Amino acid sequence: MRRFNFNFLFVCLFTFACWALLQPQISYGQTYNQQDWSKFKSEDLSDAQLQSLIDRYKNSGGDASNLRDYLNGKGMPPEEVSKIMLRAQNLTKTNITLTPGPRDTGTAVTANNTVAENKVATGGGGKGDFINGLPVFGTDFFDNPNISMAPDANRPTPSNYILGPGDALNINIYGNSVVSWNLSVSPEGFIVLPGMGKVYVGGKAMAHAIEMIKQALVANNYAIGHGTSMDVSLSNIRSIQVSINGYVKHPGNYMLSSLSTVFNALYQCGGPGPDGSIRAIKLIRNGRLYARVDVYDFLLKGDKSGDIQLQDGDVIQVPVYNSRVSIEGEVKRPAYYEMMPGESLKDLLYFAGGFTAQAYTKEIKTVRYTGTQKRIEDIAQNQFDFFTPVNGDAYTVDKALDRFENRIAIDGAVFRPGDFELKAGMTLTDLIKNAGGLKEDAYQERGYITRLNPDNTAQIVPFDVKSQADGSGEGIVLQREDIVTIPSIFDLRDNYNVSIRGMVRQPGMFPYAEHMTVKDLILKAGGFAHGANTNRIVIARRVQNTNPDSFQEQQVKVIRIDVDSDFSLGSGNFSLLPYDVVSVFSLPGYRQQGSVELKGEVMYPGTYAILSKTERISDLIKRAGGLTRFAYPEGASLQRESTKEEIERGRLNQKLMLRNQHTLTDDTSSRVDSLTLGVNGVSSVYNSYVGIKLAKILEEPGSKTDLILQDGDAINIPGLKQTVKVSGSVLSPNAVVYNSGRLKYYINRSGGFTENALKRKSFVIYANGSQKGTRGFLFFRSYPHVEPGAEIFVPEKAPKEPMSTQGWISLSTSMASLAALVLAIVRYSK
Repeated sequence: MRRFNFNFLFVCLFTFACWALLQPQISYGQTYNQQDWSKFKSEDLSDAQLQSLIDRYKNSGGDASNLRDYLNGKGMPPEEVSKIMLRAQNLTKTNITLTPGPRDTGTAVTANNTVAENKVATGGGGKGDFINGLPVFGTDFFDNPNISMAPDANRPTPSNYILGPGDALNINIYGNSVVSWNLSVSPEGFIVLPGMGKVYVGGKAMAHAIEMIKQALVANNYAIGHGTSMDVSLSNIRSIQVSINGYVKHPGNYMLSSLSTVFNALYQCGGPGPDGSIRAIKLIRNGRLYARVDVYDFLLKGDKSGDIQLQDGDVIQVPVYNSRVSIEGEVKRPAYYEMMPGESLKDLLYFAGGFTAQAYTKEIKTVRYTGTQKRIEDIAQNQFDFFTPVNGDAYTVDKALDRFENRIAIDGAVFRPGDFELKAGMTLTDLIKNAGGLKEDAYQERGYITRLNPDNTAQIVPFDVKSQADGSGEGIVLQREDIVTIPSIFDLRDNYNVSIRGMVRQPGMFPYAEHMTVKDLILKAGGFAHGANTNRIVIARRVQNTNPDSFQEQQVKVIRIDVDSDFSLGSGNFSLLPYDVVSVFSLPGYRQQGSVELKGEVMYPGTYAILSKTERISDLIKRAGGLTRFAYPEGASLQRESTKEEIERGRLNQKLMLRNQHTLTDDTSSRVDSLTLGVNGVSSVYNSYVGIKLAKILEEPGSKTDLILQDGDAINIPGLKQTVKVSGSVLSPNAVVYNSGRLKYYINRSGGFTENALKRKSFVIYANGSQKGTRGFLFFRSYPHVEPGAEIFVPEKAPKEPMSTQGWISLSTSMASLAALVLAIVRYSK
């Protein structure tokens, strides 16, 4: 039996005790732990217990104005938090913000301390209210967290500010007398001037109170105005309680700064609700209607005369809107707008910012509810000032038509083609003059007008260009959307050209010009190239009229001319015709000198010129002084440039080879198309190395293996080779020291074949560029012989795709059919 660990028990009890001591507790008859905050009821808390709670919170470093956040963070119900804050405000007279608002709990305490449910609009965060996708104008002003509507306590005290209990006045006297007093307004509304008695300033405007203080000082022998001056300012601003009710987002009683205005209060409560008016807000003071506030005056005109300073006990009432209409389409501010009695459609357009540039301003459409159904009305422009919008109207401003009322166009052989204004009585002659007149290449005989018929079909109106241009013809009056076309003579014929080929510096096709000669064309082509035969120039000319029934008649006429060395034409300046093809041939036997590069183990490596058409490899080796003692003739290679046709054929052959080896994937195929010629590798598309046997060539000069040299050939004679490279599907591709001619020897030295190795397709690439593959007969394989410097490559098997469901079904069907056939044969044989 294990011994009980008393040390462990002591540590646990000590930890629990420390945790319990650190937990915040509020003692008011019973102790609430953190789980009980959600069940808290403010009615269970006496005033003394509430004061103890506030004191405890302040002593812990908290600020009274942040008590709401503290209680919310503890999980206390929002409505109970609001009740506690209201009681705390009345109890302590501290400036604790009672702003439920859209940025707080979403509830507010009404005058009878009951929780009022609020109809919160869509949007929020400054988005305002929306109806059917359109904003309600003005609602975002009181629902924007990016602006601050708090009153500025640092501004000069307004002269009409009404003093009351809780305010404090800072009175400074300087000059012949120097005195400074900070006097608070008592609950009875007076301040006490030291040595002078009471001055009743409560309920008085700031300007009036200053005058009363001045009179009291003068009466007590202070020389105010005679060498002594006085300044009076507020040093402490009291809080006032304002009630906000009606159709607002968060109605209730709010404790605000005495400098607050109507807009400040509306912002605190989140502003009017979705159905609340923002143009007929009532300010009730002392039980009577004091003012009506229209927020549109501030939003549209910047007029803040309605933003009245509040007093303690004021009531702000937001009634339901009386009339709200929508306007959308081509106006600058589509939205829902609240309309007041006596306002017209013109006022609504002013609210919406007016028309856009694309608006159709002659008429506005509206959809109106008649009580039983809808009715559409078209309001003409001359009715905008008198038409009265009705609640629920939906106005739409359409776009202007996408057409021109006075456009005509001209194109073709004029100096300024384009669109022009159609003026009254404008003729075709006027339009040609406005377009700068005819160009020199204008076709003078005929032009045409494309004109729209009344049904919008098109008709062609031809005219004589010359007579219309000079005004001698009958004037043609133009119509809207007429398009005048004046052709150019170049539009009515082909673009003539001539060609030159062969031994010129810049062969190609050139534009034809009248009276163009062969000499002109040769000069355009940069003159003769080196090796050109000036005594043999052939011109191929089209034959236009041939006998279609004749088999012998020529389709092309060939003309041969000569050119002297001084570039003068032997047969005169022969003129060309459109589409002539001039061919310049080279001199007989002319051939540019070729060269061959010889590298490696020869006595004199370098670049050699080809001496004759029959010079061979053996001849070149002799000219280079023969091989050195370190030469490896079996590895000698000849690299020969390939033509485009040979390269394409090599790519095709490589694809076929890889596909036959089952190693060509989509990725491999794309690489084969993009690779260039390579050297001694499977990645090469077309092996440009000719496999030569240099040892045999040197033993039998002039034999078939002794190839004739070509321009651009490169012969490389390597030194002694001592390794064999192994690559592909082996376990450890590497280079192995040459030891034997057996391929398996090098495969084993490279770790052997991999599981996916395609053994029967293994091949060897020799040092001279030739290749040799594996041969097979039945179950036997004959691997190629390996020589020093060779590379062994083992291809990889193509990945096998799993058989699909359809494949298995086909296989099963085939097996079943085969079994049925065998069974039938067996039964028949019995």
